Amino acid sequence: MKFSLLLAMLAVLVGCSAVGVVGSSDPAVKLQQAEELWARQGRFTPAKQLISDALAIYQQRGDEIGIADTYRIFAFYYRADISKFGRPVLVPDDFVAPNRYQLSMDYFRKALEIYERREEDGMASNVYMSMGQNYAAIFSDKPEACRMFDLSLAANRKWIATHPDAKVNLPPGINSFEELIARGKREIPCT
Repeated sequence: MKFSLLLAMLAVLVGCSAVGVVGSSDPAVKLQQAEELWARQGRFTPAKQLISDALAIYQQRGDEIGIADTYRIFAFYYRADISKFGRPVLVPDDFVAPNRYQLSMDYFRKALEIYERREEDGMASNVYMSMGQNYAAIFSDKPEACRMFDLSLAANRKWIATHPDAKVNLPPGINSFEELIARGKREIPCT
């Protein structure tokens, strides 16, 4: 009796990429679950598996935007702050600085290439800004950070021109994307 219960539990776990996560065949759901795992729970290894699973599905479908979205999520994953958990967390072998920060930039570049080719200027704007944050905070390359912020603003303006009713998600207290970029450039500081 106990053995059959153990087998049943094992069968349920095998269907999931991570213990305690409901399995899904939807790659967008897998990406949301992955972000929850690493950003809020510090469970980096199962999060990486979910992201990899989502990428495989998007690649099988030939969904370029899905692939770009997954690359972007991988970029955020590799730049995640593990110190915020206040406890040791298990991470995959490739999650070692400075390699992981370079992986973050590589994934941002891969996502950006697709977004630009597909004229997804709103997402390109986000990636440029994120790359600028990496250059400023991680690589201490102020000129490149400032250049990325300028490219982000240009891509955002292009996107708004073709999507005039679109709304950009902004942090509290920020009234426009221009203000967000200006604040980022002041913090670096850009000359």
